[in-house]
Amino acid sequence: MKKYFYLIFVLLVFACSEEEVEVSSIKPAFIFKGEGVVLDSCPSEYLPAAYSVDELEFVETPGFAIVSDDKKMYEIAGQMAVVGYNPIFLVDEFQFSKKLVERFDKTTFVTTGNFRGNSVVAKFNSRKINYLTGVFACMATENHRFAYAGCDTLSNDAYLKINSFLLGAKSIDKNASVKWIKINKASEEPLSEQISMLAKENFSLIALCGKDKELEEAISSLNLPFVGYYPSENTRNQLAYFFCDNGQLWTKVLKDFFADSLAVIYESGFSDNSVKFLGYSDKLSYDNLQVMDSVVMNLDSLDIFVGPIFDTEGFLRVSEGEKISDENLELVNWLIYGIE
Repeated sequence: MKKYFYLIFVLLVFACSEEEVEVSSIKPAFIFKGEGVVLDSCPSEYLPAAYSVDELEFVETPGFAIVSDDKKMYEIAGQMAVVGYNPIFLVDEFQFSKKLVERFDKTTFVTTGNFRGNSVVAKFNSRKINYLTGVFACMATENHRFAYAGCDTLSNDAYLKINSFLLGAKSIDKNASVKWIKINKASEEPLSEQISMLAKENFSLIALCGKDKELEEAISSLNLPFVGYYPSENTRNQLAYFFCDNGQLWTKVLKDFFADSLAVIYESGFSDNSVKFLGYSDKLSYDNLQVMDSVVMNLDSLDIFVGPIFDTEGFLRVSEGEKISDENLELVNWLIYGIE
């Protein structure tokens, strides 16, 4: 009964006032999209609880939220800011992140986008995990024509992900190619129909663009070879499971928050064991395993976008031996040669 009185208090405070509570100690909150999240990714020493948004009630203890859409995220994150949660980790990309950052200027928000002010960026290096996936795809298959399924947003991040995947594949086979299969889960078209085309073409492997359990389960049901981020019961067609552990990254942010020494941007690398590979070793020959191990060992310092790189129109985007600066990477809105 006590938890319901507390919930009512939270809702009333959020509805009637925008003044945030001053807090004397760290009180972090983690907010994810989707129906479920791997709790092991959270730094448990700082995470006292879990909070269920779909049921709008406290379960166990507060401090952890799973949201099904951006509107709920804005409401719940706002409630948390009002009652003194600080910092608030907006773990996924949310439509209203910038609005929250501007509205609650006493709260530090940890986001995937750079909004300046009272926000810091904490993100996993998606370019490198996609590059590594591309390397594995060529190692584990004979026919190097792949599908890249997921994000339908033509964002800089989406371009970098799929380009990195094919650059990884081309490091093994320069003739490798990939088709971008855009999936819109908000569409009226059922997910099963959107992915049905995957079974109609002769793809040797399907790569998932990011962590999406529902999409992975749907693709697994097609019995086509794929690489994802979650373990699958159907090990026959899931060729690899790459687990990206952000827990160490978030712990670093929290420790710096304690020490009042927050940086502007945090990006997880590979030297701190932030990526784990499970279930792939039996898919590769001994020689290929040696190549994979070498790539993993050097991935933290690897420059992926090194020329020559041509776009889909045959235009030379990066000259031989040159590399794209971090600043220019943020301007990439083109696809490399070999992407449909």
